[in-house]
Amino acid sequence: MSAFEIKDGVRKSRFGLSERGIALPVVLVMTLILTAVTGGFAWLVSSNMQMTRLELYSNRALFSAEAGLHQAMFHIRQDFLNAANRDTAFSDNDINGFTVDSQNPANVWDGTPNFAVQNWYVLPLILPTGETPLQTGGEGTYQVQLLNVTGFPRQLFIRSAGTYRGETRIIVSQIRMVSVSPWENTVYAGGSGGTINGNAMIHGSVHLLGQDGATVLDFGGGAGIRNNYGGIPDSLRNRIPALPQVSGEDTLNAEFRLRNGMVKLEGNGTIGDDPTLASSAKKATMDGVYANNNWLDWNTNTDFNDTESRVFSDNLTKNGYDMGNAARFPTLDDEYEDPVTGTVYLSVPSGGTGHRGYLLDVSVHVPGAVILDDNNQNNGGDGAEAIWELVNASGGDQIAEENGWTQMGMSTDTATGTTKVTYDANGDGLEDSWVTYNYTPIRNDRKTNFGDFSIVSSLGSDDGVRDELEWDASNANLKIGGIITATGGVSADGDLKSIKPDGPNEPGGVRFSGNGTFFAAGTTAGNIALNSSVLTHLGGGNNSFPNLGRIGFIAENNIELGTGGGDAQLHFTGAFYAQNMIKSAKQNNVAGTFVAQTFDQTGQVPSIFQVPALAGSLPPGMPDLTGAVLVPSFWREIFED
Repeated sequence: MSAFEIKDGVRKSRFGLSERGIALPVVLVMTLILTAVTGGFAWLVSSNMQMTRLELYSNRALFSAEAGLHQAMFHIRQDFLNAANRDTAFSDNDINGFTVDSQNPANVWDGTPNFAVQNWYVLPLILPTGETPLQTGGEGTYQVQLLNVTGFPRQLFIRSAGTYRGETRIIVSQIRMVSVSPWENTVYAGGSGGTINGNAMIHGSVHLLGQDGATVLDFGGGAGIRNNYGGIPDSLRNRIPALPQVSGEDTLNAEFRLRNGMVKLEGNGTIGDDPTLASSAKKATMDGVYANNNWLDWNTNTDFNDTESRVFSDNLTKNGYDMGNAARFPTLDDEYEDPVTGTVYLSVPSGGTGHRGYLLDVSVHVPGAVILDDNNQNNGGDGAEAIWELVNASGGDQIAEENGWTQMGMSTDTATGTTKVTYDANGDGLEDSWVTYNYTPIRNDRKTNFGDFSIVSSLGSDDGVRDELEWDASNANLKIGGIITATGGVSADGDLKSIKPDGPNEPGGVRFSGNGTFFAAGTTAGNIALNSSVLTHLGGGNNSFPNLGRIGFIAENNIELGTGGGDAQLHFTGAFYAQNMIKSAKQNNVAGTFVAQTFDQTGQVPSIFQVPALAGSLPPGMPDLTGAVLVPSFWREIFED
């Protein structure tokens, strides 16, 4: 039986209910459903569009923050490069010409991971005229703030807050500046098999470019690298600036870097010192160690065969070399720009004369040896004699010929025995340069040579410093200015050890004043041999070296310190560069920096102590590298309420 019936043309159910007009409510219901679905879909699309827009704004805010971070990094690097003292570059309320918040110049990180509560100071970066903060819309802005790191003057935290159409993203990065200058180290070894052998004690940073597969540092006995002035003799301590303190400890902020090769530590050799054994007044650990993988060579000492446990560093031992290819060994063939005139000496591979050409152009030339010796008539006077032989050579005045000078006259003071030879150095007919020597040839079988001599050019030179070399043999006093080139090498005689200008308790030997550099030219003859102490005068106190007096030694071949048979306990203050090797023997104590391809520090534990101020106060003409590497230690986004 059907559930429906037709009556009077109207379909009814068997219960008598009419179906007339049912289409309208169905349509209405369907319309409502479709409207709800469409509305929901529209809302979903709108929400997605809003979320996409907000995500776009948020991303652009992050891009703005990153733009601020990189802008800050650029100015921080420039400020570091231009600073007279790089250890105070970030504490003077100025970053590359931008004045930071003067109310909080010493704000420092409190050591907690909550960067939101730090007392940041503002770096008011401004954009070049006509440029928008971002190329995408020009509505992004950023605010950069900085924070010092206690005890690490070359590190900063950077906080950059980027904003775009109401959305803000904040990033924080810690950066550290690493100079490529070799003079920022105690020892800087070249990349052609550069090695350090022996029982040396090195106090300060060490940077070894090394060679793949080679052992570039081989320490035994009591050798090691330290981050303080432990064991420094008073003869050096009283002449150089005191170290800064971090948490009550003296520190050199020393770091160890090895790009290629391996390190071998034997005996009691260590890098850094065990903090549980060191004095609380001196920082024991290195600030950082940066070396490529597998850089430690295991030794066979059964009592202490874990070489890694001989390295004491704030960042342990698993940190890769952090300077890429930015560092290299500076050679005399490199291109060089005259710092005074701007003249560029193209590198030798490019057809120029390089750094060597600059040194030869701006220096006074001694076409022979420069010998610093005493005034003993029986075994001294060789330095003055060498000068006499050059002036009175059979072929004419060789000093005049070598320097392009014209000899104007010669006179001798019979009372003192000093001869003065005058020259016209620039062709104007005036006496502007001179040579003196206190030496007389053999007469009546007696040599009257008192050892004094001088070579002075009153015109100065293109390096901006008057060229002068004055030697007082009786008192072992050396005055040097500008650059002095010697084609026969430079030496300081061992007999000078008996002369003690600063009193009986001070090391005997040479005392220097002025600001000058010896250049021993020649790949074979370009050697420097110092068999006597060479120090600044004690009268300058802790500012003596390098602030009041500085001396540099450049050898085209080798430098040897204290290698003579009777040499012992010699002391030096200076900057030392050898294109080949530097050898420091016995119990030498050096305040300064060694830069060479290879080193030989053998014997009875010679020591060298870094003088951080030297890098900013180099003697004229020293081979150097400019530039710095900005190394981010970390990058993270932070979220603030």
